[in-house]
Amino acid sequence: MGKNKKKLSNSLEDYLEAIIYLERTQRVARVRDIAKLLKVQMPSVSGAMSSLKEKGYINYERNSYITLTELGMSAANCLSSKHDVIGRFLVKVLGLPEERGMEVAGNMLHSVDCETNRRLSRFMEYFEDKCRDNEPLCVSEWLDYIQELVDVVPFTCSEWCDTNYQKAEAE
Repeated sequence: MGKNKKKLSNSLEDYLEAIIYLERTQRVARVRDIAKLLKVQMPSVSGAMSSLKEKGYINYERNSYITLTELGMSAANCLSSKHDVIGRFLVKVLGLPEERGMEVAGNMLHSVDCETNRRLSRFMEYFEDKCRDNEPLCVSEWLDYIQELVDVVPFTCSEWCDTNYQKAEAE
């Protein structure tokens, strides 16, 4: 069995993250549980599991539990960590509601490289450490500032982006 260790597709990364989540919360990962979690059909999961097995990320036999290999565990831990760091940033720093922040983080994590994730992680350590002792001032003032920006911008995101792009071009 040749192992293709090229970068995984976003979809396969989602499956790895689902497997580690299920292993952590339910102790085992099964095709039907992954399908339910990711809101996909079981044949889609089976196809993805075959691909991940071929690439060396999982141990999988039809009608059995799915387990991560050492390579799979390493990749899944990295993905889970990215999801957590980005989610904490979106929720604690940008003030998004937790459910929305974690959803957006799940989409963003595929685009964040190792160095960016490392720096974002360090920022969150700094932010959480500095704001812990001075939380009422630090966090609430920051979230009030962010909310002011949201309240002041009376137009859509695309209009906001266009306006700021035009400002940047003028400078």
